[in-house]
Amino acid sequence: MEENSDKNADAAADENAAGDAQDNAAGDVGDDAWKKDLPEQFQADTPQEALGKAIEGWKGARNAMREGVPEKSEDYGALALSDTVKNAYGEIPDEDPIWQKTRDHAREAGISKDALHKFLPALMEDMAASGLAPDALDPDAEIDALGGADKATTRRDTLNAWMDGMVSQDKFTEGEVREAQLIMATANGVALIEKMRAMTKETGIDTSGDGSSAGGMSEEKIREMRADPRYRTSSAAHDPDYRADVDAKAKAFFDKRA
Repeated sequence: MEENSDKNADAAADENAAGDAQDNAAGDVGDDAWKKDLPEQFQADTPQEALGKAIEGWKGARNAMREGVPEKSEDYGALALSDTVKNAYGEIPDEDPIWQKTRDHAREAGISKDALHKFLPALMEDMAASGLAPDALDPDAEIDALGGADKATTRRDTLNAWMDGMVSQDKFTEGEVREAQLIMATANGVALIEKMRAMTKETGIDTSGDGSSAGGMSEEKIREMRADPRYRTSSAAHDPDYRADVDAKAKAFFDKRA
């Protein structure tokens, strides 16, 4: 009886041991299943260790993306442009609004300084070489077309003085004058504004710039008008029409007082 009991106990122990071994084997298979699809660089002995490797990898990728991105937009510095690009687009100063916005957006996008300095000049070079840039302005040629440096200065100064007068009469706005001055960078632009000035005279618009009629004159006003560079024959801005207009108004004023 005792012998049979011992045999039964031994059999139960063996059965339990076999069951434990089978459970462990199954457990090993289940525990390793999480490793199956992990990239090699994230392989580890435990899920926690693998997660730590993934986090460190993400940090490294993030830092690599931000490497070389300036702390401030202005730290991108000036672009090194070829003569081809300069001839097509001119110099690009730091205060250029388009360049300022380009740097702001580049920094927001995480573009490094080196990447921007490689990309943008190369793009502008291709655009200029492909004829996608406006014709370059030759200031010297425009001055020659206006009759030389002295004459070009006189013609532009005269027009600027005339436009200032039109602004004072609320006939032009400051914005319109700025647009006109852009046009005056070329000889054709100067000629166009001169024709506009002549047309205002033909239609009877007062171009003197003082905004007053003869009836509103005073000795002080006449002195101010005669002090205007447009009145003086020795001034580069001398305007014969303006001088004649001032003289006529002064004559009308003094004749009325006589």
